[in-house]
Amino acid sequence: MKIIGRLKFLFQKEKQIIMNVFGSFFVKGASMLLSLFTMPAYMRFFENDAVLGIWFTMLSVLNWIIMFDFGIGNGLRNKLAVTLYNGEKEKSQEYISSAYVSIAGVAVLIGLLYMVMQYFLNWNSILNVSMDSISSSTLRQSMNIIIIGILFRFVVGLSNSILYAMQKSALNNFLVLITNFLIYIYVLCAPNNTPEKNLLNLSFAQSILSNVPLLFVTFYLFLKPLKEMAPNLKKFKKTSAFEVLNIGVNLLWLQVVAMIVLTTHPFLITRLVGPQQVVEYNIYYRIYTTIASILSLALTPIWSAVTKAQGQKNYNWIKKLYGLLLIFPVITIALDLLMLPVLQIFFDFWLGNGSIRVNASAVIVMTIFSALYVLHNVNTSVNNGLSYFKFQNIFMSLAALLMIPASIYFCMLMGNWTGVILACCVVILPYELVQPWVTMKYLSKIENQNSTISEQLY
Repeated sequence: MKIIGRLKFLFQKEKQIIMNVFGSFFVKGASMLLSLFTMPAYMRFFENDAVLGIWFTMLSVLNWIIMFDFGIGNGLRNKLAVTLYNGEKEKSQEYISSAYVSIAGVAVLIGLLYMVMQYFLNWNSILNVSMDSISSSTLRQSMNIIIIGILFRFVVGLSNSILYAMQKSALNNFLVLITNFLIYIYVLCAPNNTPEKNLLNLSFAQSILSNVPLLFVTFYLFLKPLKEMAPNLKKFKKTSAFEVLNIGVNLLWLQVVAMIVLTTHPFLITRLVGPQQVVEYNIYYRIYTTIASILSLALTPIWSAVTKAQGQKNYNWIKKLYGLLLIFPVITIALDLLMLPVLQIFFDFWLGNGSIRVNASAVIVMTIFSALYVLHNVNTSVNNGLSYFKFQNIFMSLAALLMIPASIYFCMLMGNWTGVILACCVVILPYELVQPWVTMKYLSKIENQNSTISEQLY
């Protein structure tokens, strides 16, 4: 009954969140169907598990680069959520213009640095790829193509932050679905060449198709709903840029340490046990994180909604919301256990009979990881919305320091890729358990302070 009461309370206070959640669930359902077809398509396209493992590792490494935007996107998201709600069009335009100028400068700077550094980078060594599989020149060309695409995405990707600030998170998920669908169509229809030619062609496709939907939305936003707030070089303000960066730098650091802990898995598996095992990891990862991601969809609009509620000093609403969201990891474990009896049947249907056998240690480790993954998203969504970073910084920084040595130890212990995932679970567990207690205490303290101030005024 308490849960039903909280749901009614939240629905009355913020119907837009509920609409975004339902929209996101619909889109994610389509994404799940698409992912079922994408993995077999990739396996047919490359035919060689080692090369496919290289591709997945490349994508994970290059996704790290997206993090290095000095947190400008997330800083804009937090600031813009308040100014848009208050109807401050001029201030909103200053934040938007300052963010676009800053991110363009970051993209140019990274591009120039990479132009110099590329001659000193041995990607075959970095990715643990034999030259018999992919030549150094081909691998360098592929990395160059994707990095150019990512630098362009730095700029057009700010439209994501704006949509979040407008509390249109379902549309963000729809853009991801469109991109993945376009890439799936390419992989399905592209002519099959040599592994090296396939890698180069897919690099081109990835760079172009990941940017087209974002470019379209950018033009739409500033020609229609935000026409009066379109980026303008004359509206660039150093103070606005620093305000965005002040929050952004904290978020950037948290992104970097979270990246080390949560998104370096393919790279660490490649280095510690070989690229071939990245394929099996990806199979389990896609299944278990899909279940976790479905629940995490409800968290997509939470960040900006919490920022808005904080501006309204509605801390009681935030506490009730947080309490409800903390149930999500338990639901994740229940769904994972329900899936277990049919997992082998699903593998055979999805990838072909005998393509992969259910691994007990993989199932246990991925079940724990998916629950912690959801809990991590709950904690970060609420605390990032509050701009409350203290304990995140401490615990996640420590987790990042321990991730690599823990992975080495557990890979030696387990003898396969599950050691990396187990290491991840161990290092993030302290943060996930401590943060809810700390945040609830923090919210109660602020709520009491505001009540005292109100009593003194009246």
